[in-house]
Amino acid sequence: MPVEGQATRWGDELYFDASLDGEPETTSEEVPVGTLAYWATGEALALLWGPTPASTDETPRAASPVAALARITDVSPLADLDVGGTVRIKPAE
Repeated sequence: MPVEGQATRWGDELYFDASLDGEPETTSEEVPVGTLAYWATGEALALLWGPTPASTDETPRAASPVAALARITDVSPLADLDVGGTVRIKPAE
């Protein structure tokens, strides 16, 4: 940390390239609102705050299983991010 990248938006999900060492032990396609997750299949970090094209309701759903790493408590600013914008994730101060 910190880690940053150029974001791609997929519904209410932003993701960007980020290769992490190791394989996640626990994964799920559906995650709580505000989840910061690692998508090992795409080697990306994803921020999920609402429905995606894979969702069947308002629950965030990734394209394939992701490993939840953290939760963001205030997701309201995420809706205003543009595709191609830089996302920077750092520990809270």
